[in-house]
Amino acid sequence: MKICAFFIFFSFILISSVYSQTTGYGCRVNNVVYTEYLGMEHPYHFSNPLKKFYRSDGSKIFINFNNYNGSNAPTYYGYQCGMLNQYPASNTGPGQDEAVAELGGCVISKTLGGPIEGDETYVSYNYNKTQYCAIPVNNMPVDDFIPLFVPFSGILGFMVIRKSKFVF
Repeated sequence: MKICAFFIFFSFILISSVYSQTTGYGCRVNNVVYTEYLGMEHPYHFSNPLKKFYRSDGSKIFINFNNYNGSNAPTYYGYQCGMLNQYPASNTGPGQDEAVAELGGCVISKTLGGPIEGDETYVSYNYNKTQYCAIPVNNMPVDDFIPLFVPFSGILGFMVIRKSKFVF
């Protein structure tokens, strides 16, 4: 019984957070934002200024540049949940710019201070917008069913207490 309740609760939490709105910082190199931060180090040589290092083989978010520009545009005009969407407005839909701000330079590498695999822009991002990616709310009128829930809960509670061998 406890395992079943835990499974239902965990499933609800997992499903509701799959595409929740996400903000953060990362290193944008080409069409990818690397999000696993390693620390600050001097790239290439100690005389260079400190830069933020991000893991090249770590967590990353791909960038979607596709805004449908035709009459057969889908509901969200090319918006893809789970990706950073970055495209201008078209005749069929609004533009998106989820790599919010460019904040300086950064590098990607497998290790802090290791060989550099890319040198680009440190960005802040905000993606999985709730108007496109949220799970729709189910407006179940729970208050209409309270007369059924109260007796059922009482019977279930009585059975659990009776089986737990409490002395009253």
